[in-house]
Amino acid sequence: MIALAVDALFDGARLPPNIESALCESLGIQAVFDLMATVGFYMVLGFILNTYGTPLDEAVAAEMAERTL
Repeated sequence: MIALAVDALFDGARLPPNIESALCESLGIQAVFDLMATVGFYMVLGFILNTYGTPLDEAVAAEMAERTL
């Protein structure tokens, strides 16, 4: 369910009601807020790194080349 929530946040910038209610029921509302904040913070970090062309560590780049999506 968490992966669905992250995908929904990336795709639509919000949690659909069915995902939000399921998460609140299983994790509690505070955890849902924490999840949304964490996803948002990592998105902002990505914006910053991409904007300023932060280079990848060589080991990370090699790993990404070996294990493409």
